[in-house]
Amino acid sequence: MGLRWWRRLRGVARVGGWAFLLGTLHAPWPDLWDLHGRTWIWGCSAALWLPLGVGYAAGDAGRVWMAAGSGRRPLDVWRRALYPLLGAAASVLPPLALAGAPEPAVHVVVMTVCAYWAGLDLALAAQALLRGEPYGLARPPGPALERERAAAGWIPPWERA
Repeated sequence: MGLRWWRRLRGVARVGGWAFLLGTLHAPWPDLWDLHGRTWIWGCSAALWLPLGVGYAAGDAGRVWMAAGSGRRPLDVWRRALYPLLGAAASVLPPLALAGAPEPAVHVVVMTVCAYWAGLDLALAAQALLRGEPYGLARPPGPALERERAAAGWIPPWERA
């Protein structure tokens, strides 16, 4: 097994880990159908799926930003995309706790943050690993990645005939 297969295996493990975490966070809600209303259940599903899509879109935009030759690292994209959401969540949780909000409200905030983080991670890290490419937070994709792609015979999709 080559290095590319180990990277792909790490990518599959990463996707599986996020799926397990998000499934675990979302699992209690269908059982609470009678306790809460249908609107609450749909809201909790939206708190899972919408941030996942928005996080993926932010990560995809970050990959395009890095590939444009900006010299940015994946860590820079993580900081720009994740810190505002973490700050918003940190500013929402204490007032919820002081107001005596029910525990499900706190659970929804945590689930939203995790879903956004998962989408961001899937776009930035898991995709590169699933393709068998190296991924590192502190180094920009650059000449080493290009050399490895050329050695593997990789052709960008826009150059394929």
